Amino acid sequence: MRTAFVLYLDRYTRYSVYSVAALLDRLRGVSTLLVEGRESVFRVIDYASSNYTKCVVGLSLLTTRLADDTFRSIAASIIELAKKRNCVTVAGGPHASGDPLGVLFNMGFDIAIVGEGEPAIEDFVDYLAGGRELAKVRNAVYRDADGRILAGPRAEPVELDEYPPFPYWRHLYTPIEITRGCFHGCWYCQVSYTHGFKVRHRSVGNVVEYAKIMVEDGVRDVRFITPDALSYNLTSMTQKVDEDAIEELLGSLYTAVRARGARIFFGSFPSEVRPEHVTERVAKVLKKYVSNREIVVGAQSGSDRVLEKIRRGHRVEDVLNAVSILVKEGFKPSVDFIFGLPVETEDDMAESIRLARRLVEMGARIHLHYYLPLPGTPLFPRIPVKVPERIRAEIMRLVGSGQAYGEFLEQERLSAKIVELVSKGFIRPTTRRPVLETG
Repeated sequence: MRTAFVLYLDRYTRYSVYSVAALLDRLRGVSTLLVEGRESVFRVIDYASSNYTKCVVGLSLLTTRLADDTFRSIAASIIELAKKRNCVTVAGGPHASGDPLGVLFNMGFDIAIVGEGEPAIEDFVDYLAGGRELAKVRNAVYRDADGRILAGPRAEPVELDEYPPFPYWRHLYTPIEITRGCFHGCWYCQVSYTHGFKVRHRSVGNVVEYAKIMVEDGVRDVRFITPDALSYNLTSMTQKVDEDAIEELLGSLYTAVRARGARIFFGSFPSEVRPEHVTERVAKVLKKYVSNREIVVGAQSGSDRVLEKIRRGHRVEDVLNAVSILVKEGFKPSVDFIFGLPVETEDDMAESIRLARRLVEMGARIHLHYYLPLPGTPLFPRIPVKVPERIRAEIMRLVGSGQAYGEFLEQERLSAKIVELVSKGFIRPTTRRPVLETG
């Protein structure tokens, strides 16, 4: 018996879809079909449903993509055709974790994966082969024949060394995921609430192994996925940055890839840093081994009151210290700020503007964001705060002078669309998610 997994791919979900393909390719009885574009996916669904015993159609969902009318139309068409062809539809990604009820009831998926995908995928393939009941598929949420919401057991946190970060045998590559989970649980961010508060790290040897594979296949820029590049090897939020571990990681990578002319990018997207972890030694280590001169630092607000409200776990002084150290070592810090947080006042925003200007004077650039209400986070579904005109004028001055950049205006539009989808009931602001049994 062969099962086809049709995975819809676009530039927004490439990282997650490639990691799913890397897992599926290792499982027996499965053919993984990656496809881009509306018409192409229709043809592949027709092919899979006609030529395989079973057909599964999977989408990785981002809340920001659902705010796009075109994507919602494509997703609806894919689900409609898949059901006509008797294919099982599965939704993963951070939106499915945060809003499984909306995914099942409003979008029409058969199964939503809540949390880490690897255990759910392994169990689901076993279920399709007759090896287990659907009720025993870990991290899966679904409706039974009577429309009741049921959930499988909660999986233990995944160890990254057990899974390849990408399907290198297909010559498909992404940044290497070196850390998963986050201690901090910032109230606007989905990471801790999707991947858990238990932080796990890919070992140095494992990271180097995949970096070698990449560069030997012609990749010249080696990047990394982590919620905080400088949290590598930490097991508790109370620990200080492990400078030795970071030097071992970067030094080993440098030795492994430099002969091929490859470059290491660390501390830039998608591996930004928390300000309290920037030390003089860490900055010197980065200067020695990495090619990026920009280091992205998460400030998020210039108000200590707001930082406390959103559970950031650092203070404004940490941001000033981080920027000072990085500039001293020749880096150009790019500092993230979020405006429109539901806990913000106009005075808080003014403090952010003042801090931004001070950081610019020190040698930083400002990376501007507007608050996006994301399902599954503690702040959701609270409404974003409108940016007053005088604050908006200050933001535009920073942008116009070249001192700030970012997708602020686009995120403002997306945020309003998400609020609209919540008000229409398409995204469900559930006060509690389906209970996943332990064990």
